[in-house]
Amino acid sequence: MNDVESRIQAFFEEHTSLLSFLDENSQPSFHSTVDSMFAKTLLLSIASAFETQISEILLGFVSHASNNNNMVVTLVKQKAVDRQYHTLFAWDSNNANKFFKLFGEGFTTFAKQALENDQQLLDGVKRFMELGRLRNELVHRNFLAYTLNDTAEEIIQKYESAQQFVGWIPNALEQVCKTDASPSNY
Repeated sequence: MNDVESRIQAFFEEHTSLLSFLDENSQPSFHSTVDSMFAKTLLLSIASAFETQISEILLGFVSHASNNNNMVVTLVKQKAVDRQYHTLFAWDSNNANKFFKLFGEGFTTFAKQALENDQQLLDGVKRFMELGRLRNELVHRNFLAYTLNDTAEEIIQKYESAQQFVGWIPNALEQVCKTDASPSNY
């Protein structure tokens, strides 16, 4: 379990303990309010963690692929990563094809084949996209008034599934970069 996963899990466990405390002390109204707000906050926390993870993955990939060329890394960070995360994905879709296409035809083909051969990875992509879509709805449709139909337990299950996809990205980029690095491909 990495640092991000540990923090998400600790956050989930702390609030689960709070909900248990409210149950044990016969506080159903407070339980309902805390549970609703907790699911929303958990969703935002997960979406924020994913943004950080993927941004770091992209910058690490660019650094590696450019042989640690600071000018290239800085350019990509400023023009493609900083405040651009939500443009990397078509959140209303149920796939990450827009993201895959950013890396060219070779990566897109590789990713699609990987998804065809790995149901857990495919489910991870779907859950990742769903969490991103829910995050957007939550923040753009009045956080306090928005009704999130998922429980915290359902959100954490989707997170665990989505981690399959996020964890797959760096290795996939590295693998395709190795096979696509000949000068004739540029």
